[in-house]
Amino acid sequence: MKKIFTAILLLIGIISYSQESLFYLKENIILKNSKKKARINNRISSNLTLPLVIDFAGDSIFPDTTYWKSNQVYINNDIPILPPSVGVATFDGLNSNGLPYDDSYDDTYGSADTLTSQAINLSYLPSDSVYFGFFYQAGGLGNSPEVEDSLLLEFYSPVLNSWHKVWSNPDVNILKFTDYCKRSTARFV
Repeated sequence: MKKIFTAILLLIGIISYSQESLFYLKENIILKNSKKKARINNRISSNLTLPLVIDFAGDSIFPDTTYWKSNQVYINNDIPILPPSVGVATFDGLNSNGLPYDDSYDDTYGSADTLTSQAINLSYLPSDSVYFGFFYQAGGLGNSPEVEDSLLLEFYSPVLNSWHKVWSNPDVNILKFTDYCKRSTARFV
């Protein structure tokens, strides 16, 4: 009887063995098979005006071109864990066709997803306070960011004709949504 019991335990051990494997994201089937291809909005339009609240609710997998110039993020409800609102922009390292920017090898690093807003009119009195806020989550149900990955917030200065980094994510391993709020300064109006 002990031999049968031992054999059953060994068999259970062999059958139940598993190994987690992590693979780099090779494609996004939803983006790749989308009949509606991304549109890049390079239109010259009047600036967006304040107050302005933008979310990613809706049924499009691409950013709304009313508010966004770029289309390199994936709009979805599937990857976040307990988001504060409906719809998120996922920076997944894949282009608007659902394929890697550089697929020469699995762990390629370099510039990837960006999300650039249409121009926002920030010409207000110095006594007015203008804030920019958002929530972010590293990874969600997707692959957690690597040490080499970064999330940046840059403001454009029309006076200086250049972009300026005002924030970067200090911790790429935060699993919950974290809020960020930045007061706009005079050089960005």
